[in-house]
Amino acid sequence: MCKKNDVAPSKVLSKEQQKMVFVRRGIVVPAGTRCCRRHLYNNHLTFDALQQITAAKVGRMTFDANSVIELVTDCCTTIQNMKTFDFDDPTSLNEESYYNMTGLKKGISC
Repeated sequence: MCKKNDVAPSKVLSKEQQKMVFVRRGIVVPAGTRCCRRHLYNNHLTFDALQQITAAKVGRMTFDANSVIELVTDCCTTIQNMKTFDFDDPTSLNEESYYNMTGLKKGISC
């Protein structure tokens, strides 16, 4: 996900993070994809990181019946557990929306 010339330490995205990208962006992230820690907050991709993800390849994927059932089940579970937004979760709002709702910039604590 992050640029190959990025010198920041990186981490392999978890299955949960891969599912979240698919649910929120409709992009399948292959297993083993790495991301720098700057794009993570509390082990979740930040809102800005999610928005920066683009599909590198557009093509067909083949799924067997069990994979389709697992994908649909995972998506339903993820969607049911999602909150509309959470002020403490930087993945739920971008900087502008956060400011418009609160009058504060992200990361500023009272």
